[in-house]
Parts: sequence; structure tokens; C-alpha cells
Amino acid sequence: YEEAIRHSALGPTARASGVRCDLRKTSPYEAYADFDVEAIVPQDFYGKAYGDVFDRFLVRVHEVYQSLEIIEHVMEGLPEGEIVWEKNLNKVLAHTKKAEGTGIASIEAPRGDDTHVVHLAAGDENITWWKVRAPTYSNAVSWPLMFKNNELADAPLIINSIDPCISCMERMLITDASGERSVVTRTELLDKCREKTRRLMEK
Repeated sequence: YEEAIRHSALGPTARASGVRCDLRKTSPYEAYADFDVEAIVPQDFYGKAYGDVFDRFLVRVHEVYQSLEIIEHVMEGLPEGEIVWEKNLNKVLAHTKKAEGTGIASIEAPRGDDTHVVHLAAGDENITWWKVRAPTYSNAVSWPLMFKNNELADAPLIINSIDPCISCMERMLITDASGERSVVTRTELLDKCREKTRRLMEK
């Protein structure tokens, strides 16, 4: 529990360690305020949370059933009639051009708290800048702790137990044998991928 909080774990990864965190409950958005969404934690099933692969699996399985219940609830409460939407795209774009400022929002994504910060400039229909803090980036910080006292053969299972989205992490930290660290950016990673592809094609 304490380690999950200290390592900034999010979503099912945090809940599997006993942390009752779910934005749909603590900061309900959209229609979630109308639902009683409870954070699913292992201790509610067998009294204690171990925060291991099994607990992460347990949480995710029960969240599937929880999602089905939410869908059924939504379907039962849908009003009759046509779906209300704006058919005129130019009207939507004209409205967007009038918008300006910075907005921030977080949702409870399948992997945890997914935060987006967007900035719009007046008169421009394009986003000026957009910053995303994907949950995998926070959850991956816990990997070293998860690997501790486990076998090498357990690594794939441990890694996949947080359902990582590697492409969501736009940078990578490399530590060489001397302990010196360097951060590889997304652009550098793309360059390395292209370089490797060229080498393979030349063979």
C-alpha cells in the first residue's frame, strides 16, 4: 500500500495494492456522478492486498464485470429519441476558433489516471500544444519493486500485469555499467528505429 503510493502507482496497479483510488468515484465526471462506482481492491475479497500479479489480475477481472454492470445501467437509462449531435462540421470548427486558453482533464482510463493538458489560441482551429501524462509512465516506475526477489522468468508476467502501453512513454532512461544515466527522447528513439531499419534493409 505505502509503496504503491510512494511510487505513484495508478489505476488497477494501485488498487491491486489496496489503494482505493478511482477517479470515477473520487472525482466523478460525465455521467459517472449518477453511478455508484466503487474502487475494486483485493482486501474486499480475501482481507488483504498483496499487490502481486494475482492481485492485479483479480482487480482487472472484477473490473470487467463492473464495466458490464455500468453498460447495462446506461442502456436501461437511455432516453428515447434521436441522438443529438451537430451535423455541420464547419459550425463546430467556427466555434473552436473562438475558443482560447488552457484546459486540463483527467479520466479513469483502463490503466489508470490519464491526464491531458490542451492549449488553444484564439482564431486557430488547431491545438497549440497538447501534453499527455499516460498512466503507464507512472506505473512503470513500480517495475523494479515488482521484480525484487522474483525469478527472471517471472519478468514477462510482471511487466504485462500492469498492461503497459510502451508507446505512451515518450522517453527512455538508459543506465550503463558505470551507472551513468542518459535520457533518450522520442525523436532519438525514432531515429534509432529508422537507422536499424535501414541497416536491416541493406543486408
